[in-house]
Amino acid sequence: MATTKDGFIGAGFNTVYVFAKNTSGVMVGSDTTEPTAGSSTGTSGLRVEGAMTVPAGLPDSDILDVLGDDEPTVQFDFGEPTLPSGILELAARNLYLEAMVQGTSVETTGNIKTGVLAPNTKQLADLAILFGRRAKTWSPGDRGVQKRELLFLPSVTLSPKGSADWTQRAHGPYRYSISMSKGNILPWGATFTQSGQGTDASALVPVEANYQYVANFFKGNGVNLTFNLSNTPVITDTTIVTTRVGTAAPVIVPSINYAISAGPNRITFTGGNAPANNAIVTVWIPVEVNNL
Repeated sequence: MATTKDGFIGAGFNTVYVFAKNTSGVMVGSDTTEPTAGSSTGTSGLRVEGAMTVPAGLPDSDILDVLGDDEPTVQFDFGEPTLPSGILELAARNLYLEAMVQGTSVETTGNIKTGVLAPNTKQLADLAILFGRRAKTWSPGDRGVQKRELLFLPSVTLSPKGSADWTQRAHGPYRYSISMSKGNILPWGATFTQSGQGTDASALVPVEANYQYVANFFKGNGVNLTFNLSNTPVITDTTIVTTRVGTAAPVIVPSINYAISAGPNRITFTGGNAPANNAIVTVWIPVEVNNL
């Protein structure tokens, strides 16, 4: 296993969230349809379970032994001048993920859900992905403390990889090719700055944190002050909130302008600071993995 500069040892990625974007390139949840303005219930990213990432260039015919999340199972190729790429591998089919990546939908009739593969007019959607994995500190005097390593991909497309899953084989996963582009947005919505990170765009954004983060998305109407959260925050003062109208730069909301509560889980904007009309509100909530 590799150790990061600050002394973290990470296991394989075991948490994956995929986010759809609207026409302005802003993350809006698990569907390209924006949240309803003023509604107290928003959307969140699509959690993909049974997922792992594997090295780029793995042929469909190869069988990959599942190592478990105590072994690193991700590798990216940084060969210039190409961007890194990879493969997302699922143990089970996810109709909603397939709909997201192809620009289609899932039809429901009673208890039957119907998806589609290789549609006639496939339109690969611009997505963002947040990977998360367990980690431990490995620095002098602070070894063995639990941490999380997050990896944010601000702009990607996923494409179903072949049809090998229809054949009888020892290990038949569902694979998606990951094609990356460089984005200019940090995981929590702030924009890269030359003075801060030395770049205004990146394909991969590593993040070190104490907890896994989950994103909730709402849309302001200039009036509503309270919005319901999907998860219980572990600690409220590490929640990150941003607002964004149209293609304008995202704005991080000062913590003095909102309050986070657990049971019921909600965010309340204080002092009459209701999110502006049509503003996309993003709330990054720190959560315990076993509470996802």
